[in-house]
Formats: sequence, structure tokens, C-alpha cells
Amino acid sequence: MDPWENETLLWHDEFDDTEINPQNWSVDTGKNSGWGNHELQEYTPQNASIQLVDKATCLVITALRERHGWTSARLKSKDRQVFQGGKIEARIKLPQGQGMWPAFWMLGENIDQHSWPACGEIDIMEMVGGNVWPNSDAIVYETLHWGSSREHLLTDPNNFYRLSQGRFSEDFHTFGIDWTPGRIDWYVDGTLRGSHSLRRRSMGTAFQQPFYLLLNLAVGGVWPGYPDETTPETQSMAIDWVRVYR
Repeated sequence: MDPWENETLLWHDEFDDTEINPQNWSVDTGKNSGWGNHELQEYTPQNASIQLVDKATCLVITALRERHGWTSARLKSKDRQVFQGGKIEARIKLPQGQGMWPAFWMLGENIDQHSWPACGEIDIMEMVGGNVWPNSDAIVYETLHWGSSREHLLTDPNNFYRLSQGRFSEDFHTFGIDWTPGRIDWYVDGTLRGSHSLRRRSMGTAFQQPFYLLLNLAVGGVWPGYPDETTPETQSMAIDWVRVYR
């Protein structure tokens, strides 16, 4: 059962057009010194496209091992679509393999004024593929980050959910949050999997402001580790839709 079936749809992108909608998304480019996590990929617009996946028209983000290194894509709704609270959900088919790091997440709109992590971060879904832990391709995580500076980073212990069988690369799954002024509840496939209180004094107003959305597939980094001989030459993250309800 969809817990949000009776909610009002505020905004959505079904990725049904032939191209990515520039009113909703911009595409990051470059390596940006590893994006703060010692990642390997260079982000390019060419690695994000609209394709048919399992009979669904999807945004497909592809990580590709090329002669000069790995390329991939990262999209964000910054300066286009921002949200404060609500029910935020996406239907995604994940990649697999050592070093793959797909994510559906949010950052505070004030990041240019206050930087990270003071702006706040909501990780709605992250997966670190391969052999980081047994059956890592079957585990997803949800986390909050905030703090006055990188040296004073605070993290609410991440919630995680493990499939009882199979991997997240074998089918589409939904990942979402229900964000109210006092808490964030985390859902996978329509079932509540974890919660966070937003009443901590250290949070200040970090989660009482608009946030923008991000979708990306990183390669390598401190958390997932790095690709090895078992990692496929190409892996993709397929996003069927992103929806925001009130």
C-alpha cells in the first residue's frame, strides 16, 4: 500500500520527455577535487540521458570506465526546485559492483552562504556497492548531516535497510521521506524503516529551511572504496520518477 496515495502532488518529474527538463535540473561538471570524498569520477552531461528501462521512461545516470578514468553524472534542482518539508520520493533501479555509490539526497538552499555542513544534508538513499560489507548491493542507507563546520560535523546514526533476498539492481524500488517540522521518517517501498528527531539543539535551523534535490552516481571514495577487477566497465542508475507531496 502506498502510504501517500491520498496526499496532494506538489511537484514531480516523470522523465517522460526526450531530454532532461532544464526547469527542474542542472548538471554538474568536472572532478572538483574528488567532490570532498576522494571520488574518482568526472561528471559530464553526456552521462545523463532519458532512456527506456524495463518499459519505463527513465533518467539514466551512467558510470563509465574510460581510457582517462571514470565518468558519471550528477543532477541537482538548485535554483530551480526547492522544498521545505513534505513527502519526497523517487522510484529508482540501482547499480551494483565494488566502488559504485548511487545517491538520492538533498542540501540546504543556503549552502552558498553557510557552506557544508551548516546548510544541512538529508541523504534519502545511498548505497555502497560490492564488498564493503557482505551483500552490500542489498543494503541502502538514510542519514542526516549538520554542524557548524567540517571539523564539527554531526551525523544522526544512519538508518539502513537490507533486502531479505536479491539486490537493489534487480528491480525498481521507492525511497522517500516524510519531512515535518519535528521529524523525518524514512520509507523504502512504502514501509517505514527509520526516523529522526529534528528537535536537537545542535541542529539549530538547519532543517527548517528549503532544500534542493540531487541525484548522482559516484565512483570510489572513502566510504565505498574503489573499483577493482570485479567492477563492471559500465553501471547505471535509472530513475523512473521523483515526486513531492504536501
